[in-house]
Amino acid sequence: MPETRSGVQVSILGADSPLGHYVALLLKQCPCIKKLRLYEAKHCECSACNRNLCKVVKDLQHINTNCLVQAFSSSCNELERCLQNTDIVLMLESSYPNLDLSFEKRFNCQAPIVKNYADAIANECPKAFIIVCTTPIDCMVPLIAETLKETGWYDPRKVLGSLAVPEMRASTLAARALCLEPRYTRVPIVGGTEGESLVPLFSKAVEYFDFAKHNALMMTDAVRGAQTAVTRTDGACVRAADLSEAHALSGLVTKVAHALLCHDIPRVTGFVETDASQVISPARYLAIEVLLNKHGICRKLDLPSDMSLLELELVDLAFEHLKLNVDLAYKWYDALLVGECERCQMAMKTDWHMPRHYRHLDDCASQLT
Repeated sequence: MPETRSGVQVSILGADSPLGHYVALLLKQCPCIKKLRLYEAKHCECSACNRNLCKVVKDLQHINTNCLVQAFSSSCNELERCLQNTDIVLMLESSYPNLDLSFEKRFNCQAPIVKNYADAIANECPKAFIIVCTTPIDCMVPLIAETLKETGWYDPRKVLGSLAVPEMRASTLAARALCLEPRYTRVPIVGGTEGESLVPLFSKAVEYFDFAKHNALMMTDAVRGAQTAVTRTDGACVRAADLSEAHALSGLVTKVAHALLCHDIPRVTGFVETDASQVISPARYLAIEVLLNKHGICRKLDLPSDMSLLELELVDLAFEHLKLNVDLAYKWYDALLVGECERCQMAMKTDWHMPRHYRHLDDCASQLT
């Protein structure tokens, strides 16, 4: 039997948002988490640390559990300290995404931040299990994978894009439509993580039952546009789905923690890099069901063979969108590498042609004369 551990350490990057606060509150009550580190990503010049996050941490410390909660600030350059000896890294949005922006613009806003996170993880906790919740997840998971591959620390068993939120919404919707208990109803997600690439398999909600085509299409559109719909109903508020998202994300982190501690072998849905034998589309990354153990992802399950005709059509369309999303991450990363190479070459040329003045030689020459 493997050696038992008392608990795991979890670092939440981007914890200075209300979503990060709610996730921290739920994880503070998890008995298998011994240390919880919260990192605020917004740089604040007026203070050494984010005062709101410090207040949240002090408040959480009053909860009567053994989990230790700590705050770290980007203003103090404490990202590396926050990640030291971490077992699980949860990446949240550094700021609320503007849903009116295009997919590419949203990616360009978040990509430098995620790249910085990945570089720090490679230096401080390269063996940590990474849960990616920064949108667009279809692009961020390949970006993190390429960054870790460059450092030589990439392990495909330790990187997972979260689909906990859309899976929760799809399962709840199916349970309400069928008048079933939501906690015992599960609708898996395949394809991608948002928009046209996301395909909920409502045919798997109940065995030997399938929704009518128009009902399945309506429910699929509802799941894909749930975040926008919730935001629009809240008027001027930028984000209104923090509570439900925090519940889903904390549940996913808890499952990963139990798996790393050898308490269970949970089955979750994640956006991962598929094995060579599982590649069925031009994109190597796919949202599928996986099994977790103490090493991370121990098994990647195949797509269900008995999907409905509608779901097969949606999956084919999802593969096309998914390929474009993954290629967007590759192009951004390649452009970043080209830019770094050009800067290095310019620096070398400048150092080569720039005459250097050695003062200690002048001092020696003056003494000899």
